[in-house]
Amino acid sequence: MPMYGQNAAPMIKPGCQGLKVFGGRMATQGTGNSTYEFAMELDARSPLHVGALSPILAQSRAAAFPASVGSFVDVKPIAQLTDLDAAWGGTTVKFNRGVAGAAQLLAAPSAAQRTYVYSDLTEVAPVARADGGSKPLVAARCFSAAGGTALLGTTGDDFTNWATRTAGLVRLRVNGTAGDQRSATTGWAAVSTGPIVGFAYAHNGSIANIMSIGDSITEGRGTLLNESFGLLACEALNAGNPSTWLSHSSLGWSGQTTDQFVQNLKDLLQWGLVPDVLVFPLGSPNDVMATITPAIVNLWRSRTAQILALCAEYRITPVAWTMLPTNASVKAYGATDQLRMSYNAEQIGTIRASGGLVVDLATAISGPLDGNGQVTLLNTADNIHPNTTGNIVNLMPPMKAGLQTALRGLL
Repeated sequence: MPMYGQNAAPMIKPGCQGLKVFGGRMATQGTGNSTYEFAMELDARSPLHVGALSPILAQSRAAAFPASVGSFVDVKPIAQLTDLDAAWGGTTVKFNRGVAGAAQLLAAPSAAQRTYVYSDLTEVAPVARADGGSKPLVAARCFSAAGGTALLGTTGDDFTNWATRTAGLVRLRVNGTAGDQRSATTGWAAVSTGPIVGFAYAHNGSIANIMSIGDSITEGRGTLLNESFGLLACEALNAGNPSTWLSHSSLGWSGQTTDQFVQNLKDLLQWGLVPDVLVFPLGSPNDVMATITPAIVNLWRSRTAQILALCAEYRITPVAWTMLPTNASVKAYGATDQLRMSYNAEQIGTIRASGGLVVDLATAISGPLDGNGQVTLLNTADNIHPNTTGNIVNLMPPMKAGLQTALRGLL
């Protein structure tokens, strides 16, 4: 296994292109012939640090809509999220090395996978914030001409009030309307779906791209949807005004197994979305139907090895984190929870011995054993997902320290 992480010089060579992707889950069926608008804050020192944008589109697959979908996209910086519905005047992006026209959103091989497309970088003039924000705020509109797409989010996710999120959390807005309305100023309705999932962007200065993959714990499902400890750790490091800025993308997908972690990572890399640092869990409760077995532990070993091998192939610095406990009211592991704990300890020793980096998040949020020998999860919203306190107090500090190790000499 190649040397990386805590015992070797980092192989991270930060560049000047940022990557910001919001959310992993793609499950809701769209009907096509609709326009979606998407605005989000980018991770940059100020609006002046972003001079070109490339919107990233994605779709999954539903059985009724396996075909590709043509989509036309415009982009522009905006001063505040309320400007998303104002007179547009955006710039039409170009795809396929300068050819203006539709992006072809290909159908994914399965409903649990994604296909991606992103445009050429499109030059834009930075716009100062008018709402007190300090980061660049950018927007894209996408008209999907026909067919159907399986899109970002679920009908239960609501991004309507994300304009007022507190500092350090994601600020975004997603709207939609029927027909080709890329220049419309009325008729928009808040939605939780859309084919736009983020942006690549030219950044004036050194920037490193951190990406988190995993299940609903990575996603922050519960109280910090797509804003869990990975993002919070990057925000805490950026607060120190480092020489290399950090941009965080969350690809956590609720319900995913470790098999799907590997497939989602392969999809990302296949479509050219390669982070500098990959943050991922050593296992998932979604692999466990009842109790933990040696076969499940072997599965976790195998999938972890596959992720580490992909990181080595693509020159990505991996930051693994130990599998968290789960309270018995949701997953009754009982005494077999000892297999999770011994597996975590084994992986800490094995990966660190080879120069890798493992952040022991499990210890940070573990309580006492219950009466059946299962560890109690501290600070949880629902006995399986850490709540706001769990993410901020228990998990963010050790992840921040882990990223500092991975990025030493760059911050």
